[in-house]
Amino acid sequence: MDSKAIKVLEITGLHKEYRLGKIGTGSLAYEIQEALQRKGRKEHGVPDDAHKLSLPRTISALQDVRFDVYRGETVGIIGNNGAGKSTLLKILSRITVPTLGTVKSKGRIASLLEVGTGMHPELSGRENIFLNGAILGMSKKEIENKFDEIVSFSGCHDFIDTPVKRYSSGMKVRLGFSVAAFLEPEILIVDEVLAVGDASFQQKAIAKMREVSSGGLRTVLFVSHNMTAVKSLCPRTILLKAGQVVFDGDTDVAIARYLGYDNTEACSLRFWKEGEGAPTGGPFTLLRAEAICKDSAPGTFTTNSPLEITITIGRSDPEAVPECTLHLLDSDGTFIAAGSSLYFGGEVVDGQGDTITRTCRIPSHFFNQRAYSFNLLIIADRQKTVIRVDDLFRISFITASRPQGTWMGTPASYLLPGWEWK
Repeated sequence: MDSKAIKVLEITGLHKEYRLGKIGTGSLAYEIQEALQRKGRKEHGVPDDAHKLSLPRTISALQDVRFDVYRGETVGIIGNNGAGKSTLLKILSRITVPTLGTVKSKGRIASLLEVGTGMHPELSGRENIFLNGAILGMSKKEIENKFDEIVSFSGCHDFIDTPVKRYSSGMKVRLGFSVAAFLEPEILIVDEVLAVGDASFQQKAIAKMREVSSGGLRTVLFVSHNMTAVKSLCPRTILLKAGQVVFDGDTDVAIARYLGYDNTEACSLRFWKEGEGAPTGGPFTLLRAEAICKDSAPGTFTTNSPLEITITIGRSDPEAVPECTLHLLDSDGTFIAAGSSLYFGGEVVDGQGDTITRTCRIPSHFFNQRAYSFNLLIIADRQKTVIRVDDLFRISFITASRPQGTWMGTPASYLLPGWEWK
């Protein structure tokens, strides 16, 4: 049987509501905290529900969340702050319970949700490794076999017998991740906590997660605001918005929707009126910008069609000659390329009109199947930028139909140039 046919997580109709101003997740510890809060309010003469009068009674952190995860998958979970990502992971990790819905899982789950999660501050790093391994259901011998690898990967060898409460936040993350990854859980859940670690450790951690899932036997759920890390690790991504799943599928599409790049019809034509907010600099005013693929349907951008970007500029000086530069960026803001009429436009004769245009034509088979953005710079006197518009366009390209039997994947590259083969 294909390993991906084995379902390791089944989330059905998940709801989570919190009552504002109230502590409580169904555990004794939180109920004690709530009782102490009530006692404190009473001692200070504050009515028990005074702090709730101006607030709604409940807030929904998750609303009817449902999806399945299969063995060997690496799934990204993205969304704005407050979208419900951390709440979802805490339910999957059994830290809190859902208001409604069910979570069915197969195998051991190891979670790294916050700095020091699962670490007892009074115990040493060595003791915490054995404690966490025991919690995961591993024998002492199994933990001993992995111990040297865990310590080596974490880089905490010199402090392994020091109480964890004296570790820096980065050291806690390194040790916690090493324990979670090397003790071989069937499901590894990693939240944004890796952002606390330094750049070199983040790279090691991502490489380790890729290694963990590559064998097809272990599953990784990865939450991050670093879109580059999500793209490099996760073929599939779930996008949460206001506690709901709004997309579940290809990572590039998920990121494009997360960043607002998916509405191509709304972002491929822009125009301004002079005196009403039009970008102005020197003798020039930007009036209109349009991006089209002439060989594609209106509002659609395909990788096998040339892209034309036409800029319309007003000028107060009939002898002024504008030059245009376009910056091409990936959806995560990575600078890819630039093209300028200053270098590649040749001699330009505009006549004496007060409105002129510049058109940039990018050949077919240049863009990959992903989202891009364009910045525009208008230059005066061949040296001075007088107008700059960031995010002039946000465009998602799709691949045209291919013959049956050919590979249907998307190469993991910024561009996909149409090199000639013979």
